[in-house]
Amino acid sequence: MVASDAGEGVAGSGILKGRKEKEFWNEVFEERTMKENALSKQVQEAISSGNLAQFMKENLEKGNLSIVGVAALCGVSDTSIIRGSAFGSKRIAEKLESKGFEASALVEEGFNSVATWLTIEYFAYDSEAKAVFAKAIARTFGAFGVKSAFDEVLGTRQNVAQLPVRSIREIDEFATVVGKRFGRHVEESCLILNLRRHYPDMEVPEIPAEQRSSLPSPEAFLRPTEIAEKLGILFKTGRGNAAKVNTLLKELGYQVKSDGSPPWTPTEKGKPFCELKPIDTGSKSDKFQLLWRVSIIDELRNNGMEVAA
Repeated sequence: MVASDAGEGVAGSGILKGRKEKEFWNEVFEERTMKENALSKQVQEAISSGNLAQFMKENLEKGNLSIVGVAALCGVSDTSIIRGSAFGSKRIAEKLESKGFEASALVEEGFNSVATWLTIEYFAYDSEAKAVFAKAIARTFGAFGVKSAFDEVLGTRQNVAQLPVRSIREIDEFATVVGKRFGRHVEESCLILNLRRHYPDMEVPEIPAEQRSSLPSPEAFLRPTEIAEKLGILFKTGRGNAAKVNTLLKELGYQVKSDGSPPWTPTEKGKPFCELKPIDTGSKSDKFQLLWRVSIIDELRNNGMEVAA
């Protein structure tokens, strides 16, 4: 009788312990979910306002961003970036390790601006994972915008010593020339980018591109690689074949080869479907990138192109 009671007591304590452990892990899961939801909301606000510095201000720790924060910027789980002490995929490992970053060190010490951008860039353009925020962050801020957000919070100044000295008037005249050829929306982007590069202390209005009155529409823009992915023009690796798309756009009369930057220039037929955007490369000369409206997909299909199902 005593032995039986003792056995029941042990069993009962085991059940109680199991329940407490379950409750503990449920609380951990709920807390983690709430934190991830809060971070997702902060990322959405950063994208809509065009201000990434506030997100960094709330989440940087000892000058770096935690893996959870980087995952939130990409819209993926942190295990998609690093699982245990190893990178989540071979391609992201190659991308980060080539710059000297190790998985275990990133988990322990956090991601600096370079590691953060490389991760965002990977999920925006190289990964097959559904990264709900990566492309929006990449298009809205780019490498320069991510670094600027870090620098603003950390109190460091942009290194413009190697940039060619340009007055505000010269920048304005340059943007005007670009705008006459490619539209007011390109002019505004060019002006804002160059003012921030040459005059980092100047308070330039944070106006998201899609909210500028000069934009013809809030339609998204695509790189040739992304167009290729949507049309099923792929390498064996599954990545979009940008070269074939550029050749197709040329053959159908939407662009012609050029010697400058970018290497392609839109024709009169192509201009309604594209936009030339200035990009920051850290070099002394200005660089541009030709992006295409989503509507170019239907144009290519309507021109008799065979698209993979």
